Amino acid sequence: MNILKNKNNWVPPTSFEEKIKHIIIPSKLYIRRLVLKEWIKGRTDIKFLRYLINRNLNSLDVGAYKGVYTYFISKYSRTVYAFEPNPKSYKILKRTVDKNVKVLPYALSDKSSYNFLKIPKGKKGYSNQGGSIRNVKLDKNYGKLKVETKKIDDLGLKNIGFIKIDAEGVEIKVLKGAKKLIKKCRPTLLIEIEERYISEPIEETLKKILNLGYRGFALIGEILTPLKFFDGDKNHRIDYGPNFHANAFIFISK
Repeated sequence: MNILKNKNNWVPPTSFEEKIKHIIIPSKLYIRRLVLKEWIKGRTDIKFLRYLINRNLNSLDVGAYKGVYTYFISKYSRTVYAFEPNPKSYKILKRTVDKNVKVLPYALSDKSSYNFLKIPKGKKGYSNQGGSIRNVKLDKNYGKLKVETKKIDDLGLKNIGFIKIDAEGVEIKVLKGAKKLIKKCRPTLLIEIEERYISEPIEETLKKILNLGYRGFALIGEILTPLKFFDGDKNHRIDYGPNFHANAFIFISK
């Protein structure tokens, strides 16, 4: 929490339009608007959540952003621990979550320390998403701020049945920092993986996760497909359209 209060630490600016929006739109209405928007888009992984989560156990949302996935995960979990290191998104998330959600400002990784969160800058300004602590395949222009990193294993979390990870290229580091918890709790995993953010072929990353003792599936279009039928070129690297593309992967303990 000290990182967020450090006046010398750069924070992504909030546009005038965003300030007005947050003033006139109540927090709960704001998140419901975002949720409806994503639901209409047909995000298949969101629609699968109710079948992946055990209502009697706790869940983690790693890379919660403004809380769309947190919103759904909280409906099916006892308690949700939502992690968002970008202070701009963190403040929005804190205002929109339900009572069974605990919001934490850490960037999860394979060590508990400090790192720099790099936030890409485009023609319209700094991105509200896409921030990462990775050091490979960075955008040419970005701002950075110092954030606290944590290993999941150092947080003392118990009864974890589900983990969603959207960490912009550091997914394997997040899992390395959760080795003890994964071995003990065997949570179901929903992980977004983009080869453009990692330093190896996506097949290698998927293999590392399977080696933790999981069966894997790719969400190809709206079809849950065993990973043995996933083609890295056809279903990820080459754009053949949304019905063939996969960047969301589900892992279920053997």
